[in-house]
Amino acid sequence: MTIVTVGLINEKIKKISVLGHSNSDEYGKDIVCSSISTATIISANLLLSVDSSNIVRSDEKKALIELEITDNSKNIEFSYLILDNLSKTLADLQSQYPKYLKIKFLKEEEKSC
Repeated sequence: MTIVTVGLINEKIKKISVLGHSNSDEYGKDIVCSSISTATIISANLLLSVDSSNIVRSDEKKALIELEITDNSKNIEFSYLILDNLSKTLADLQSQYPKYLKIKFLKEEEKSC
């Protein structure tokens, strides 16, 4: 199962973490995993194109990718839209394949300077 964690600060998505494989089918035929991967990679590339200070981390051995908006992002509102769109796309996939994808939302307090 793939676990998605969505980090929220003041109702805005600040970070999305995607962990694991869906295992809905054998490698190379797993449409759930490929859909999750495609949506996440497109969003990661767009997030970095919008502002290179945004963060994308990945670890293939752990099957992990994290997308995070930095506090000093120059185009922060558009960056929020990218993560919001990814969250909605993954939620659509979860509704179709609940056995293979789970989304958790974590609310964080706003950090003061």
